[in-house]
Amino acid sequence: MKVVALSVGLFVVCALFVFVAPHHRRKDELFKPCTLAEVYREVLREGASDLNSRAIVCLGSLTITGIWASAFPVVFIGMTRLWPLSHAPGVIYVMAGIVAVLGAAANFIAMLVSHMSFGFGSSNSSMGETPFIWIIPLFQVLFGLVSFVAGCSGRFAGLLNQWVI
Repeated sequence: MKVVALSVGLFVVCALFVFVAPHHRRKDELFKPCTLAEVYREVLREGASDLNSRAIVCLGSLTITGIWASAFPVVFIGMTRLWPLSHAPGVIYVMAGIVAVLGAAANFIAMLVSHMSFGFGSSNSSMGETPFIWIIPLFQVLFGLVSFVAGCSGRFAGLLNQWVI
């Protein structure tokens, strides 16, 4: 029962971070994405229009890792249920944690770049950041690091396994 409650709670938090929590303040005159879901939608809809194939692959992999990091807290709890930490090969948790940390970095960069305007060798930001621009990636990095450490340390994995299950 604890796993279900923890999964549902983390699902709600992750969904709020992606769909509701604005990383920049909305301004009526700007039509720029203010949530991660809007950033993903813009990248998937308009991102590949004038890029070459290498850039599309790079942008696609950054988007996939960002989405992975956004969903990773819930996935991590599901992984602990499917493969208990003390019995699973640690490489699964190490690799999942690394991808989650890279995805959190990709999300942070996407949130910053989504409100930048580039022109003639200079760039500026709208300076309307909210605290969520830091909270969202730090939350994702936290779960990525926990997964990484659980994959490396059997003792930490055992303690975490007792707490989760």
